[in-house]
Amino acid sequence: MIIVKANGNKPQFRLYSPDQELLIAGLAYGLKANDSIHRFSLYAFVQSHLDNKSEENLQKKLETNIQDWQSQGNGIYKLTEKGYLNLLNYTVSQIISTKSIFTFSKKIDEQCFSVSVDPNQKKYIAKQNNKLIKATEIINNIQSITKITIATSQTSLPRKILNWILKNDDFSWVIENFEVK
Repeated sequence: MIIVKANGNKPQFRLYSPDQELLIAGLAYGLKANDSIHRFSLYAFVQSHLDNKSEENLQKKLETNIQDWQSQGNGIYKLTEKGYLNLLNYTVSQIISTKSIFTFSKKIDEQCFSVSVDPNQKKYIAKQNNKLIKATEIINNIQSITKITIATSQTSLPRKILNWILKNDDFSWVIENFEVK
């Protein structure tokens, strides 16, 4: 059983394959056959509660598992009848709202780097010390502090920051629920 919490740390165990994790995320959101959801919602649930896989890994699994998911375009995926039958094998103790923002953060040398996954606006929002600054500046600051290189080609810079946060064992996450007006 998976317990859905509003905040926590990196999941400590991996019981499921990425395909199974995406289905469990669909179950957590209460999806039924032929329901649609934005991919960011699925990724955020997997990354907070099940496994800290990169978005690239999850995207590849979502795109190749056409038996369970069908692309509707613009990041929206429909759960197929077969996918729905497959996810009935899992139990999730609570259902979270699709109107949620997941924020993943990591602290290094008194600096807090965070990325919020907003499935409603369909984007990632990167911050340093809770301030919006350009993602290029955040990447430069991370590289300066850690002395590691963050490759910035072939993907959005906020997504690179999120994947950097998820790479190590010391990230935490918070789910913010809100009402859309």
